[in-house]
Amino acid sequence: STSSNHNVSCASVEAAAEPCINNSNFWLQEEEERFLLGLRMFGWGQWKRIQPIVKTRTNTQIKSHAQKREKVNPEIKAKYSKGVCR
Repeated sequence: STSSNHNVSCASVEAAAEPCINNSNFWLQEEEERFLLGLRMFGWGQWKRIQPIVKTRTNTQIKSHAQKREKVNPEIKAKYSKGVCR
């Protein structure tokens, strides 16, 4: 059987397989939830591993977001530092 999986640029299709990178400073609720999921799975500082979960943000954006979150909530880093959840 032939695959109907076409390579589509994310400019032309809203629900592309590979999502577009969001350059907005405002994080969507969905992005925030995936960010926290990634933190729970991989721990603080594992931005490269968290990136495929967030999908719509780069490693740099994720790191920057984490630093902003830490300013607002200093306990977040300790909460998600590895060794907490096994």
